[in-house]
Amino acid sequence: MSCSLIRRRTKSWTKCIGRRLQRLKRVTQTVRELEEAVLAGGAAANAVRDYQRKVHEMNEERKTLEWEVACAKVTANRVATVVANEWKDANDKGEMQQLCDKLAVAERTTQAEAQLKEKYQMQFKVLEERLKTSNDPWIEISRYQMQVGKIMCPPIPVIRTLLVKTNGTHMESANGTPIGNTKPEHEDYVSGMLYDMLQKEVVSLRKACNERDQTLKEKDDAIEMLAKKVDTLKKAMEVEAKKMRREVAVEEKEVAAIHVSKEHDQRMRHISTPRGAVNSSHLTSARNAWNP
Repeated sequence: MSCSLIRRRTKSWTKCIGRRLQRLKRVTQTVRELEEAVLAGGAAANAVRDYQRKVHEMNEERKTLEWEVACAKVTANRVATVVANEWKDANDKGEMQQLCDKLAVAERTTQAEAQLKEKYQMQFKVLEERLKTSNDPWIEISRYQMQVGKIMCPPIPVIRTLLVKTNGTHMESANGTPIGNTKPEHEDYVSGMLYDMLQKEVVSLRKACNERDQTLKEKDDAIEMLAKKVDTLKKAMEVEAKKMRREVAVEEKEVAAIHVSKEHDQRMRHISTPRGAVNSSHLTSARNAWNP
């Protein structure tokens, strides 16, 4: 009785153990399939992360290349600007040097003409003083005409009719008072020639003074025009310098922005790299747990 009971219990336990072993085999198979699926998913995730990393590296390389191209463009623009400014400065300096040379020549010419004018004025004053200090009646007529401001050259026969009367022996002064008849006729001729010579000298001096005044005025106008041109060139050079400084500042801001964006991308890449490492470590630990 007891043996049959033990046998039945043993058979039932054997059946339960067999069912449990079959269930354990099925669970083990399921666990293996799940592990394989997890490993396949991890491999796919790793492949995706690898592709993302490669894309990120390619983007970094593209940005680096763009930054290098931008730097090359900035350098080329700076070189072109410097060359253009040097060429323009050389032209402006050459033109300014020419204008300065013209100004120097004009100033020297003006000084020489001013000295010549002073010389003529001194000669003119000396002649006037000599005429004023002279008591000759012919000089009185010349003095009167110069005081009036009209230089006139009366003919010599008219002067002779004022000085010599009908017989050539009685002479009168300019106001009609007799002054004697002791001068011969050739002295009358010499005085008339002196009067004509003085008048011609005065006329030539005044004409030369007027011409010098006109020339000095023209030179002053030319100097003023040259000074205006120099001021215009200086203002143009200042405007070009300000424009170049503004362009350089804009280019420096662009380069700084490119540097900032590059640093930001590098920080983001450093931040994203540890996350991938943590995920791979979790997958490895899970696989080891399922495979004792």
